[in-house]
Amino acid sequence: MSAKLLHLSEFRFFEISYEANFGNDIPEEYLISIFDDYVFSNKVPEWVREFAQYVMSCYYEDDSEAREFSLN
Repeated sequence: MSAKLLHLSEFRFFEISYEANFGNDIPEEYLISIFDDYVFSNKVPEWVREFAQYVMSCYYEDDSEAREFSLN
C-alpha cells in the first residue's frame, strides 16, 4: 500500500527503503535477490517494513515529507 501511495512500483519502493535506511544505494544484485524472496516467499526485510510504516504515518498525518520519495 505504501508503494501505491507514492505512485511507485514495489521494486522501486524496496530500493528507496534501503536508501532511506542505510544512506546509500543498494547493490542491484542484492536488490534483485531480496525482491525475489519477497515475490516468491513473501519475505519482507525489516527495513522495508519500517519504511512502509513511516510512509503510512506520514500519509495519515498528511505530512508532505514522505511525498518527496515519489519524485525520485
